[in-house]
Amino acid sequence: MLRDLGLDPDSPDPGATSAPAEPDVGKRLRARARRRQRAANLSYFAFTATPKHKTLEGFGSLGEDGKYHPFHT
Repeated sequence: MLRDLGLDPDSPDPGATSAPAEPDVGKRLRARARRRQRAANLSYFAFTATPKHKTLEGFGSLGEDGKYHPFHT
């Protein structure tokens, strides 16, 4: 992606990545982001660190205290 923007981190030229950015670099980045968004074959999943009671009942272990606990910590 850096090469597409005219920046090359592997270039031996010392100013290849520290040169001032061209004014249209931001526009090119936004255009590239627009082309990459909303793919039809993507799914998004969210996981929480604290499982809900229903999740613990389905996937947890019943402890001696009568409560469900995660089977793995």
